Amino acid sequence: MRYALPVAIAVIALWIAWRLFRRRRRAPVPLSPDLTVLVANLGNDGPPQGLPALELYNLPVRLAAVVLAPVGRGRDLPPNEQLPTLIEAIVPGLDKVAALHRPLVRRWPNQVSARVSPICFSATRSCPATAARARRGRRWPACSR
Repeated sequence: MRYALPVAIAVIALWIAWRLFRRRRRAPVPLSPDLTVLVANLGNDGPPQGLPALELYNLPVRLAAVVLAPVGRGRDLPPNEQLPTLIEAIVPGLDKVAALHRPLVRRWPNQVSARVSPICFSATRSCPATAARARRGRRWPACSR
């Protein structure tokens, strides 16, 4: 009986130490469904006819999606009315292409760093893959990982 009190104090002290020093795993923050870009749902349509045209390696391409995210915690994206001005600032003339192609526009929350943004984007896009395309060694350009 004379050891009961010291044993009880030791057990309580160990329990308090365990609660204070255990690693707490943070639950992953779920991304809202609006952040995903389903490449299969963007369609297989080619670029619209007419000017202005968007080319990559002298091949006409379609602007299918635009993902915008401010870098840093204290910045915000401009309102929707100013998006053509923002797209024009990325590449001169791209606002006219975006008006013709009508891409899917996704607004992401603030990113902590520019190095993390592409990783987050890669994690949330869904790419169509078929076994036949994989056997032939062909991949979707936006989906190569």
